[in-house]
Amino acid sequence: MKYTPLILLPFLLTSCPAPKPATQEPVSSYRPWKVGEYRPNVDHAPKLVGYRQVQTTGVAFRDYIIDHPKGLWTASLDEKEPLPPILITTFSGSAKRFDGEWYPEEGGADSATVYAFVKGDETLVILQGTSSVVSEETRIKYRGGTVIDTRRFAEKGTGMGPDMPGEEPKYREYPPRN
Repeated sequence: MKYTPLILLPFLLTSCPAPKPATQEPVSSYRPWKVGEYRPNVDHAPKLVGYRQVQTTGVAFRDYIIDHPKGLWTASLDEKEPLPPILITTFSGSAKRFDGEWYPEEGGADSATVYAFVKGDETLVILQGTSSVVSEETRIKYRGGTVIDTRRFAEKGTGMGPDMPGEEPKYREYPPRN
């Protein structure tokens, strides 16, 4: 009688039903959102004379779709080692990566927002970020699907109160003009 539990152990183990695989897909909490009207946050950056803003939609954290008149563009702003983190793909499929130095300062858990503008055959993509420390805008200018200029503009942020002012950026415009 004292060996009865040991004899029954194999029967007990094999008689349990197998666990059922999860059939439900994980639910994403990210909802696509339309980027609103561009508001400049760096006073000395050139004004957008003659440019028309086109709709940009955030489709995932740091991923955007630009509704360009010639076709969809995408902008992805993720750290994907060992590749540079900024990837912009034009309507023709031409892809260009930019180093992390071009990623603007972001405030808290927010990320830089992507805006796009067209004027003739030029497209201007602006990555805009703002924090209490510094406000930055990276401007990437395309002619057709080719990058013709990349500039970053920055200025001191508003600070977190009188005892913690913002920080003057190393460059107000980068690369510096001679």
